[in-house]
Amino acid sequence: LLLVGEAVDDQAVVVHAGDNLHPMLLEALVNPLITKVTQGDHDLRWFIMHGYEVAGPWHNTQVMAWVIDENQPLDLESLTTKYTPTAIKTHSLTQRSGRVLFNGEWALDMHDQWPLRVQQRFADYNYNDVATLRYLYQELLSTLIAEGWHDYWLKEEVPYSSLLLRMETRGLPVDLAATRVLADEVRLLRDESAKVLRAEGGLPASFNLNSPDQLREYLFSRFYQLPDRLPVGSVLPPPEEFEVTKVGRVWVHGQWLAKGRGLAPTDPPKKKGKKDAGKPSTASPELLYKHGDDAFVRELCLGYRRYAKLLGTYLDKFPEVARDDGTGQFRIYGRFNQTGTVTGRLSSSDPNLQNIPARRDLGKRVRGLFRFNA
Repeated sequence: LLLVGEAVDDQAVVVHAGDNLHPMLLEALVNPLITKVTQGDHDLRWFIMHGYEVAGPWHNTQVMAWVIDENQPLDLESLTTKYTPTAIKTHSLTQRSGRVLFNGEWALDMHDQWPLRVQQRFADYNYNDVATLRYLYQELLSTLIAEGWHDYWLKEEVPYSSLLLRMETRGLPVDLAATRVLADEVRLLRDESAKVLRAEGGLPASFNLNSPDQLREYLFSRFYQLPDRLPVGSVLPPPEEFEVTKVGRVWVHGQWLAKGRGLAPTDPPKKKGKKDAGKPSTASPELLYKHGDDAFVRELCLGYRRYAKLLGTYLDKFPEVARDDGTGQFRIYGRFNQTGTVTGRLSSSDPNLQNIPARRDLGKRVRGLFRFNA
């Protein structure tokens, strides 16, 4: 893990790799008179979650840029290109197969085994990265002052940044045993809902209920074709239902010739991507608004998708992201994103804790998995 600490008043720039932190960095972290400047919250989040004390003001350059223009990209490359075009920029870190590499070949987790020349180049890279952040911070500070946003940012957003970080690193205690029990229950409900949908629509097993393209063909066409393959030797459906295109050694390739629902197309999504541009929306709000009286649509949107979301976003996710806090209690250290929306509202991710349903029984039971008195 690369750790970067800096004093923004040019007293010191400390760059260190590994778990043995430089004494100057430790002193800077606990000094309430030194402002900590980071791009995002990853560095300070790591320090706090590994037991290091962090004191003093924290200035997040992403938040600064977001106050100036909430619609602009907030990654370091985009911000430095816009605000500090003359600053030194180096992009030497890449990720491959779960490992972070320097210059495409030197793994960071093997840093102590690098040749001396590579370690020196890595040190230069880190220095340039911190120097670039310093230039960016100074430019953003000047822009906040020039545009009249400095006082608001300093009084409202800076304290809020620290509050959200403390919330994240405190974590939410969760009962994983109860989570797994509820997940099994919801999984059965999802699978039963899928059976109902396949029976109602006469859908083959290969039909993907999570595929917008396949759903679009089925919902808005009177007839549709679905490529598939069946094991050689199995009883083939009648030719009017399955058209054989190729017979191989193991599989019989072909396509289902199936009847669709022939519903009136919904409007295309407002956020047009290249793939779905101009195509009818398969999102639940649009489907329910226009075809809420259709049995398949109701079961898809009000049954199957709700169960699938509870599993994919929460119940199957909680055991993956929860960590032992050292006392045997598992906690979820989610993200509360200060810059997540153009409206100024807070958003949540990893997982999204704001969108857990609250009105229905299952949603209340998911919320009940958090033991707030722990």
